[in-house]
Amino acid sequence: MRTGDLIQVKKSAALTPGRAGREDSWTVKRRQLHDLLEHSASSVYWLIRGNGDVLVVPAKFLAAVEGATARLSSKQFTVGYTTVRHAAITMEQYLPDLVVGLWLGSSSERTLQAAQGTGRTTRPRFALTIDIVLQHMEG
Repeated sequence: MRTGDLIQVKKSAALTPGRAGREDSWTVKRRQLHDLLEHSASSVYWLIRGNGDVLVVPAKFLAAVEGATARLSSKQFTVGYTTVRHAAITMEQYLPDLVVGLWLGSSSERTLQAAQGTGRTTRPRFALTIDIVLQHMEG
């Protein structure tokens, strides 16, 4: 069985020169967010904090934030750490859950093509392939 999912990586504005010491915030492009969700409802954002930690936030959560805060005319919106901190998990929590299938992903051919970069809009910079081999052990 093959499953794939899409991840968008964003770095904190606190990593921008001259902004050090400020609270982490990230700019989310609205079209990009909706394209991710169109392919997979379980897609996520990896938000790189100013201290280097990575938070994993469901794209669905960011869509809810967008609906509550973004102006209709804007092409992007900004989300701060205080908004995402309770919905986020650390990378150390996310990767084991991803490997054992707790994050759903999608087995649709359309999503798998997008994850591999064969779709019309997505060009991945990195694809992670994980093979899981199950062995039955007696005794």
